[in-house]
Amino acid sequence: MPILVILFLVVAYIELGLPREGDYPIPWDIYENFMNRVKAFGGLTVGLMPHGVLFLRLAYLRGYLNVLKDMVQESDKLFKLIDVITEYNLSIIRRLTKLKVDVISFGDDLGNQDKLPFHPEKFRRILLPAYKKMFSEVKKLVSTLDFIPMDTLLKL
Repeated sequence: MPILVILFLVVAYIELGLPREGDYPIPWDIYENFMNRVKAFGGLTVGLMPHGVLFLRLAYLRGYLNVLKDMVQESDKLFKLIDVITEYNLSIIRRLTKLKVDVISFGDDLGNQDKLPFHPEKFRRILLPAYKKMFSEVKKLVSTLDFIPMDTLLKL
């Protein structure tokens, strides 16, 4: 299937609502209504990105070992898939920022117990540009951007 057709289908799916793992999307009007009610009560609104924002999403779609092989080979198909996933995430980020959420939560897993599962240079060359593209979009659209690594939260 051509990459533009896949991208169209992905963006069309997002128009249905906020994607959820293993369930139908939450329609945007329902999600917006909920966010407005939370704000009315003085609460903090959180936009949840689907878990596995990039690296895990690659593993979900290709299989963990296949992704690692793709990274070693630096295959063109891997870069195309990264582009599709990045555009998918950017479209969600844009919808969430239109709702003026206070926080956008990103979840991904880039490590083993004590190191990356691939060479840091592979990360910088293959994955980092996509993460930068997503986070720079968030930075353009929100006033504050903080990163709290999950392992830090677990130590609290």
